[in-house]
Amino acid sequence: MKICMVTEFYLPSVGGIPFHVYYLSKELKKRGHEVTILTSGDRKDNAEKDVVRIGRGVPVYINGSIARFTLDFSLTTKIKSFFIKNNFDIIHIHGIPAPTLPYMALKYGRGRVVFTFHSYMERSLYYKIFKNYLNKILQNTIKIAVSEAAAFCTSRYIKGRFYIIPNGIELKEYFPSGEKFRNPTVLFIGRFEPRKGVTLLMDAIPLIREKINNVKFIMVGTGPLLPLIKKRMKTMEGVEFLGKISEKKKIELLRKSHLLVVPSTRGESFGIVLLEGMATGTPVLASDIPGYRCVIRNLENGILFPPKDPPSLARSVIEILSTPSLYKRIRLNGLKEVKKYSWENIAEKIERVYDSGVP
Repeated sequence: MKICMVTEFYLPSVGGIPFHVYYLSKELKKRGHEVTILTSGDRKDNAEKDVVRIGRGVPVYINGSIARFTLDFSLTTKIKSFFIKNNFDIIHIHGIPAPTLPYMALKYGRGRVVFTFHSYMERSLYYKIFKNYLNKILQNTIKIAVSEAAAFCTSRYIKGRFYIIPNGIELKEYFPSGEKFRNPTVLFIGRFEPRKGVTLLMDAIPLIREKINNVKFIMVGTGPLLPLIKKRMKTMEGVEFLGKISEKKKIELLRKSHLLVVPSTRGESFGIVLLEGMATGTPVLASDIPGYRCVIRNLENGILFPPKDPPSLARSVIEILSTPSLYKRIRLNGLKEVKKYSWENIAEKIERVYDSGVP
């Protein structure tokens, strides 16, 4: 099949959607399909194969994080021309039905249209205001959500059946190793913004070190709370800040750390980082929010703690580091669980949707 993936932003911009589109496209190509990625024109790279960039991706603060919308004075003309020149069997749109690239693809694309919803939000003013119109333009699309949480929140505004096909992970890149840091080490990877809960982890660190005084913490990321985090770290022992790192370094840290803590407070539909921890054999502790409950079963393949509760976070870290049998069970169950999220399995389900409209 000839497939067009449509996304408002793509690599080298990092995020769940760019990585989802990259690995899904890669796997579909392996299965013999022809895939073109239509995205915004940030950081144009003429060497990119099968990537068409139109317009400019403009960052917008929404749902507690940064999203992007594609702008260009001649966006309509360019996208219309693109779809006239290319006859696709499948138009697969990712994100939200924004009035920019996704809308243009819905209007001018020809072929079966599949829309994957990646977001979770408590409420959406955009969806509420444009509910009737969005249902009209989406009525003939096949709808996929990356989790039950994403399907639940979106279905409050968008009618129709949502098929649940989760995010995936490239297991060959995230295999575990036997090497760990000498001291028990807790890892945080994420954007330093309020909804990612980084300050909650900082609040829990003194409580954890009261019970396990040799525990170390590695903080990876950047974002608007960076000055505050750096200031707080100056008064804390056992905390190392690494800032922005490469994917290779991230995987190395995941393998060598003893725990991955993901303390987000809201706005998460799935959490790919949870899969990354499992795949490297590092137990995951995450906030008990809807998107994470779709992946983590408490005390089985991970630990869930009440969101916005540093003492509970601290108790969970202390419990698992102090209980070898619990640590081993969660580690092994995580390694077993993550196999079902391989991109081979995910691509096979999506391919069935392309073929018949049903996964």
